[in-house]
Amino acid sequence: MKVNVAPLLKQPVGSQAEFDLHESPIDPRGENAGLLDAGATTIDADILATHTNPGAYLEGEAKADVAQQCCRCLTPIQTPVAGRTPSEAEMLRNFFEEVDAADRLGFGTAWIAESHLSSEVQKTNARPVIPHWKGEVGLNADF
Repeated sequence: MKVNVAPLLKQPVGSQAEFDLHESPIDPRGENAGLLDAGATTIDADILATHTNPGAYLEGEAKADVAQQCCRCLTPIQTPVAGRTPSEAEMLRNFFEEVDAADRLGFGTAWIAESHLSSEVQKTNARPVIPHWKGEVGLNADF
């Protein structure tokens, strides 16, 4: 799903813009064509973007229908999926709950990092953030 925040970033920090994305069916030649690779057939999203320093913070809710095939009977199925972006306060509360749990388990370090890939995949970058970590990073939140 693509949201063009370029005009928002020309506005003062703190400015907001709302985006309503509704596409049913998804146009295979349109901006959201990449969603078809994930099996999505429709998208319905309400996004609020806020100009922050240095970029944009997006929050909102999205719903989609995903077309797949049953692996048991090979019948085509349509599955609704939904998600939402939690508020920054909720993300912070969740992070500290994870830190408390890690502390009870005896871990000595907590990372605050923005991560969209596993730490193992991230090590393939030219300058990985955690090159010597063995295994996956368990404490991770987007800030």
